[in-house]
Amino acid sequence: MTTRPCRGLPLACMAWAAVALVAVVAGTAQFPIAHASAGETGVEQCSDASDSCSGSKPSVRDTNVFLQVGDAIEAADAARNATPWWANMTGKAQLHLHFATPIYRTNIHKYTDPDVVNHINQALADVIVDRWNTYVDSLDLAKNVNMDRRTYNEVNNGFYERQFNMLEGLREMNILKSFWDINVAKFIGNLPGDEPDKLAFPSYINPSGGNSYAYWATVSKWGIDHQAHVHFGSAVSGVYYVRTPALSGELKFPDPRGFPKFPFERAHYMAPVAGDLVLFPGWMPHTVLPTAGKEPRVAIAFNLQAPPEAWHDTIFVHTMQELE
Repeated sequence: MTTRPCRGLPLACMAWAAVALVAVVAGTAQFPIAHASAGETGVEQCSDASDSCSGSKPSVRDTNVFLQVGDAIEAADAARNATPWWANMTGKAQLHLHFATPIYRTNIHKYTDPDVVNHINQALADVIVDRWNTYVDSLDLAKNVNMDRRTYNEVNNGFYERQFNMLEGLREMNILKSFWDINVAKFIGNLPGDEPDKLAFPSYINPSGGNSYAYWATVSKWGIDHQAHVHFGSAVSGVYYVRTPALSGELKFPDPRGFPKFPFERAHYMAPVAGDLVLFPGWMPHTVLPTAGKEPRVAIAFNLQAPPEAWHDTIFVHTMQELE
């Protein structure tokens, strides 16, 4: 997918930008600074005799550059208007769905036998919960439901900082990452849009596998939650649910257009099931609701490692269909 940060700019804006760029490159651009004294609302007017405005008058070269760029843009605009936007349509109208947010959900049970799934989840849960309990014990905290909820949120945050790639190299983790690869490729490859190259994979995604992920385990119980947040810079973020006991907290996606203000106060909720994989753009705000009870909900969250500009690759996703 191709990022187009200037999409939708009026032609006039592009014309002035082109003129400025050419003038700067040519070394002919002059930028006189006008000053206003205290209490004045206007700016100083330049005159031909003013030293402060020396060199501000456009040269013949400036004028020629302006005219040349203007002629080129006028010709391009005429060529564009020679074929109206509707000329090649087969239908009579277009229906656009802009600012759509793609959220992808699947379950590993759709890809392999239940016994294999149970083995993978059990092996991962054993390592994660054992490490979490060891960390909690090291803090000498009482393990009971009466512990202050804020304290347990702080414990979980501390656990995130002390994992030290505890799952790296495990056979079950390698299988899980292959499962992520398959579905990340399917997610990106099927994003709707009107770009001619919308099915082309960005350079940081390998559709055949072996993508680089930053991932971490989370353990939730005793009312632990995670307030609304985003994963900055990640083109694709995801969460895999290893263990989901009764009363596991839901994954909440608020309306990114303006939640919680009217009319954007609604949200989408997903009740997790063991083996679920949920993928979404890293810029999409999301909340992990509290998990009640003593049995831990275990999950592995991840970001697809990508350059900072990858954040924008899913912003312009939208759908369009032609109507008769």
